[in-house]
Amino acid sequence: LPSKKWATYTIAVGITIRIIWCLTLPSPPLSDSASYVELARSIAEGGPYYIDRTWAYWPPGYPMYLSFFLEIGLNVSATILVTNILQYLASSALIYLTGLKIGGPLTARMSTSLLSLWPSLVTATGIAQKEQLLIPIILGIFYLSITSDNCKAPIFDHVLRGILLGLACLIQPSLTFFILVIFIIDYIHKSRFREAFKSTFITSIIAIFIITPW
Repeated sequence: LPSKKWATYTIAVGITIRIIWCLTLPSPPLSDSASYVELARSIAEGGPYYIDRTWAYWPPGYPMYLSFFLEIGLNVSATILVTNILQYLASSALIYLTGLKIGGPLTARMSTSLLSLWPSLVTATGIAQKEQLLIPIILGIFYLSITSDNCKAPIFDHVLRGILLGLACLIQPSLTFFILVIFIIDYIHKSRFREAFKSTFITSIIAIFIITPW
């Protein structure tokens, strides 16, 4: 089969397995998942970002993301399933493109297949976890990092990468240090310190603009 058809069938299998898992073994929100859902519901209803006598204790990115789906009428279970499926689709597309870029068709096929069937990712489909949203965001940052030289206006890739990094930090604050990883990737890819510093600096400034309002 051509690589694109392989990826399409693999992704379809992954979606099917995830839906069957959620319908067969539903998982009510517990622990961190329950906190995210409660905060998302509060945002959707116009309430404060407040839980367990704390203001802004939890990073806002993931609850804000969930709140959008609650606002359009989905219940909690449907919101968790739909968002995780969307994240899986985005991750599959990005990992396919990344694999194709780095190692060719075989790498792309293997990576999408592993993502489709990876047990912990399948069983987490019914759980509200910020990590599942971070997967496509980080993959997007990496993909932009290794393809920016092929773009006619690479500054747009750096800006988009900064937006993704800012969103990632709003989901998981410790990812502010991921800028160091971005610099290392840029330096390896460009082999020039000045160019790597310039692109990383642009990404950092945009990320700061995204984070600062919060």
